[in-house]
Amino acid sequence: MGSKYIIKEFIWLCCCLALTLLATKLFIGVYMSNSAIDIHLHDTYFVFTPFWFYTPIFCFISFFTFFIKETQHRFKRGLSNLIIVLSGLGLIILSLLLFYAFDDRFSVQSLFSSLANNSTKLVTSTFFNFVTKIFITLSIIVSVCILIVTAYWVKAKRQKTKPIS
Repeated sequence: MGSKYIIKEFIWLCCCLALTLLATKLFIGVYMSNSAIDIHLHDTYFVFTPFWFYTPIFCFISFFTFFIKETQHRFKRGLSNLIIVLSGLGLIILSLLLFYAFDDRFSVQSLFSSLANNSTKLVTSTFFNFVTKIFITLSIIVSVCILIVTAYWVKAKRQKTKPIS
């Protein structure tokens, strides 16, 4: 593994970062700055820092970019496989963190709950159900891709270390 290979992989990561910045600017409107996104819902402000947008999008873009790029090499190169595994695990961890962070925050109070009894009943919103299904599906897809990468990586390592007879 030469220095040209490491520089090439670093350039791929920089391209993923540039694509992340461009996608975040185009779709969300947030750019690298001190500003945050304020969402005003029912007299409550939810403030999101750009970190919570950049990191999952970067993990997503770098994971699938390197996964597609390495399919032609059958996952034999170690550094690319390490980037795939680390970005995939980061994507799974971040999606679980976001899932648990927004667990009870996106719920709507039932209008007539106080008429029946004094307890407030929270009804989960359809947006939260949709986001939950996306997080679960994404985690399953990434987990399967990581298993495929590690299987091919182990197979390539075993073929390298096999004694020639």
